Amino acid sequence: MPKKLIMLLSSLALAAMFAFTAVAQKTKPAPKTDAEIQQCITEKLAASVKLKDQGLSATVVGGVATFVGEAKDGSSKGGVANIAKACGAKKTVNNITVAAKPKPTPKPKPTPKPKPTPKPKP
Repeated sequence: MPKKLIMLLSSLALAAMFAFTAVAQKTKPAPKTDAEIQQCITEKLAASVKLKDQGLSATVVGGVATFVGEAKDGSSKGGVANIAKACGAKKTVNNITVAAKPKPTPKPKPTPKPKPTPKPKP
């Protein structure tokens, strides 16, 4: 075979290899296991300044993350869905309750000052 033909075939083979590698890198990674998703969620809850002290937890079965616990407010309850999605959960079941805000104690009504007694007329 002439050298030019060998060089041409080698170049085409090399180009095909690079193209295949580029396509292979764009494919989605393999799905995470339930244990990997749960570990990821646990780590993200612990790392969150807002959520770490609220006692929230999650279990993952079949890619579905189920959250339980009591959140301080509605935004904390809603934030766990983003964590689950970022960790690879297919679906989120949010069984977190929001703590009731304590009603403020009413201020006692001030006692009215006694009216001055009128002076007798002479």
